Amino acid sequence: MIEQSENRLPVAESAGLRLTGAKTLLLFVCCWIFSWALGLVVIGLVGGATLERLRWAVVLQDLVIFMLPTVMTFLIAARRPWHVMGVDRAPGWFGLTSTLFTLIIAIPAMNLIVAWNESVHLPDSMSRLEELLRTYEATAGAMVEGLFGGTGVTDLIVSVLIIGVLTGVAEECFFRGGLQSILMRMFPNPHVAIWVAALVFSAIHMQFFGFVPRLLLGAFFGYLYWWSGSLWLAVAAHAFNNSLVVLNMWLIRRGIDNINLDSLGASPGGGHAILALMSFVLAFVSVWYMWRHLPRMRDTVKQ
Repeated sequence: MIEQSENRLPVAESAGLRLTGAKTLLLFVCCWIFSWALGLVVIGLVGGATLERLRWAVVLQDLVIFMLPTVMTFLIAARRPWHVMGVDRAPGWFGLTSTLFTLIIAIPAMNLIVAWNESVHLPDSMSRLEELLRTYEATAGAMVEGLFGGTGVTDLIVSVLIIGVLTGVAEECFFRGGLQSILMRMFPNPHVAIWVAALVFSAIHMQFFGFVPRLLLGAFFGYLYWWSGSLWLAVAAHAFNNSLVVLNMWLIRRGIDNINLDSLGASPGGGHAILALMSFVLAFVSVWYMWRHLPRMRDTVKQ
């Protein structure tokens, strides 16, 4: 039986911080505010009047607002920045294959959760707020679709690289490599750090009617980071998930909608209900198996 240490960090203590966890968090927030302000200026100069400018704006957002504050923080506060972030450790084939397998089999279950979250309605007294929230989400969705441009293969590749790969790297660098890594040095219970980082991850997207599935995804990425000690495993999971969304949207735009991934498990009918139930069970078993084996493989690498 594998013993799980509840206070185990994703990196070695010898590669700790020069500052206390609280001071590092304060520095992280200050760096993010600076990067956020800088990003707004740079993105404003680039604009989004054309497809090319819109794509560059997203690239700059990822690099400046998400990656820059994390790198700045650990260059100042950490003795070995890349080790603290977990970028100097490969995820391993078991971690990669089991993670991608879990994301695929969890699609029907996640679709059901997405459909439920989208169907949530606020009280009548907050109907105006609900209308504003749904309008904002529709606008955000339209902007993402606008990044595609056409329906050619080149458009798909560019969209995967920007929305899938780069966004996966940048957001995991910020939320797991930065925020969660700092929080795990502040709280004795790593689960607190994982769920707080996931909560911030979901909230910062400002999409209330997609909050729960994004929260669960953020927690999954966080546990992958903790169990494996490698930021790249969380990056791979995030990039793969985003790329699946991009591919599905691209196929629909091309009129190939006979295999709509978003409908699996969420459409009416007993077949989809059974599919969603099987998806929940298989995903749970897969996550349990990773929980049992990823930490042992990480500790083997340490030795």
